[in-house]
Amino acid sequence: MINKEKVSWEGKVLPRGVWYDQTLFKVGDINVTPYTLLLGGGAIAGIVIAIVVIICCACSYWKRKAIIESSKKMSESVGESIRNSIKKLNRESPENSIEVKSLER
Repeated sequence: MINKEKVSWEGKVLPRGVWYDQTLFKVGDINVTPYTLLLGGGAIAGIVIAIVVIICCACSYWKRKAIIESSKKMSESVGESIRNSIKKLNRESPENSIEVKSLER
C-alpha cells in the first residue's frame, strides 16, 4: 500500500490526522480547532438556554396569582359547559339520563 499525501483542489498538501485535531487558526498562543469551536458553541448555547429558562421561571413566579386565578376561571367555565351539555342531553333523551352532581366547594 502506498502512503500518498492528500492534495486539495488548489494543489495544497492536506495535513494528516483526525479532523477535530487540526488547527483552523491561531489567536495569540491558542490554537483554535473544530473541537474547541464545538465546545465553545455548545457552552454558549447552554448558557443562553439556561438564561431563558430562568427568565421564564421568574415570570411565572411573579405572575403566579394571576395564573392561579385564570386557571380557576377556566376550570369553572369548562365544568359549567360540561354540566350544561349533560343537562341538554337529559332534556332531549330522558330514557338515557345522566345524573349531574353539583361540585360546590
